[in-house]
Amino acid sequence: MIKVGFKKRSLFISLLLGSLAFIAGAIFGWDLPADKALHFLLMTMLLLAIVMVAALITVLLIKLLRRLF
Repeated sequence: MIKVGFKKRSLFISLLLGSLAFIAGAIFGWDLPADKALHFLLMTMLLLAIVMVAALITVLLIKLLRRLF
């Protein structure tokens, strides 16, 4: 049997490098200031943290409701 595909680790590295290349292209190609790119990064991290906390609260509420019923 022949397996074709990528390992999860190599796929993650490829996606990370692609993202970094896009960000570098935006900074250098579109003259995006580095401080503005850093601001976007921090805002993205903050929004991601908010989504993760909301997901955690949702899971905890679902588990609590299952115990009650």
